[in-house]
Amino acid sequence: MKKIMMGILSLLLILILITPAFGAISQFQAAEAAKPYQHDGELSYAYGPYTYEGRPYYYISFTTNDTQTGTLVVNGEDGTIVKDTDTIRKIVFTHFMLQDITSDSVASDISNLTESKKDEQEFGSIGQTMKRLLPYLKTEDEEKVKGLISSFSKLEADFQKMNQIDEETIKIEKDVVGGNKSYENAKKISDQYQKAIDIGNEFMDDFKNAVNQMNAFYDIFIDNSNYYRTNKNEWIEDKKEFNIEMEGTIDELEVLLSELTYLINTEATKSIEWDVESAESRISANETPGFSFFLTAAILGLAAIVVGKRYRK
Repeated sequence: MKKIMMGILSLLLILILITPAFGAISQFQAAEAAKPYQHDGELSYAYGPYTYEGRPYYYISFTTNDTQTGTLVVNGEDGTIVKDTDTIRKIVFTHFMLQDITSDSVASDISNLTESKKDEQEFGSIGQTMKRLLPYLKTEDEEKVKGLISSFSKLEADFQKMNQIDEETIKIEKDVVGGNKSYENAKKISDQYQKAIDIGNEFMDDFKNAVNQMNAFYDIFIDNSNYYRTNKNEWIEDKKEFNIEMEGTIDELEVLLSELTYLINTEATKSIEWDVESAESRISANETPGFSFFLTAAILGLAAIVVGKRYRK
């Protein structure tokens, strides 16, 4: 009896050790559960578990020659195929938003935030430097420089907002890397990206305004070279180089902002809808009549036989 009890305890210990988080099935088991829906020549990969309302799910990707050809969502508790469209959409969305978040990507975001904070400080210091010029300027030129100082203050404020968003995003990403791959965290990340897009649009407007104000600053010392005893040609050349550099910077920033906007507002929607439709299509194509169908058919068949015999008498 003692040996039997020890054997049972040992078995329980092994089961505890191999059971994944949340009491979920493993990635391998999830991929196996999706095998009946796999087409010839395809490979299946399981990602997760992701959670929605505390329950685990796996995102299944079917591929052929490294190209995704289909999707399914597997219930992480019992290995059944999820058929509820709303749940499928939420897990697909969660996978889309969280799949690329790793410890390396978080480290990169932290590094970028550090550099961004330096830029924030730089805009602040430029504004302070410009203020020191005010006592030496003519009244009409003083107003132009005040406009430039104001534009740099706006850029500094924009960077503060963006850095705050990044700090909040990194906290969520750390939670994801720590294991909380939930729909709720995916939604938070998506909301943070939308905030970044909104602030990014504000920043672009303020940045272009600052460039215009900076050109007005150059013109002060070009148009009044005799009064300020400046080298007019050097200031003309500096202004030309400045505008060439700013034109390239503005183009790069607009491309980055456009790509982020497309990713969050267009590509995400298209990708998620494709996944949902793919899952529904696979489920529909692989559906087979269940036991209840055969039971109903058997009862109806028996009834037909009974009725038939009665009317033949």
